[in-house]
Amino acid sequence: MRLTTSIFVFLVAAAHAGPAPVPKEVWSAISVSRPIFILGREEIDVFFSAINDTDKPVLYEDIRGGGVLIVNGEELKDSGLLFGNGPRETTKFLNPGKATLFVARLTNYFAKPGNYEVAWKGKQFGTKPVVFRIVEKY
Repeated sequence: MRLTTSIFVFLVAAAHAGPAPVPKEVWSAISVSRPIFILGREEIDVFFSAINDTDKPVLYEDIRGGGVLIVNGEELKDSGLLFGNGPRETTKFLNPGKATLFVARLTNYFAKPGNYEVAWKGKQFGTKPVVFRIVEKY
């Protein structure tokens, strides 16, 4: 009974803790549409987002053009090509409090079954990795 009461008190306290404070930086994240993909049958689209939580405008080029993709701990050599192509923002800066979102179809980069950890890093930001798996069938 004592252990159950302790766990309950911890869970109630954690629920009332609220969100973490927002630091003054460029917040970024990446995501995929699902945690498991079937090789050769499903497209892998990676979503990239950033919010300027600083007090100053940030160049879009520093976010998109200067970013690199890290796959299983190694920098993807085609990152410049990947982030340098496709539709672009029409303004030069991501202003304070504003967000950007873009998506890239990266199916060709994940051509083997296995577990993948993918992160996105730039001059002023870095994401935690998104984790997914490629299987031959399930």
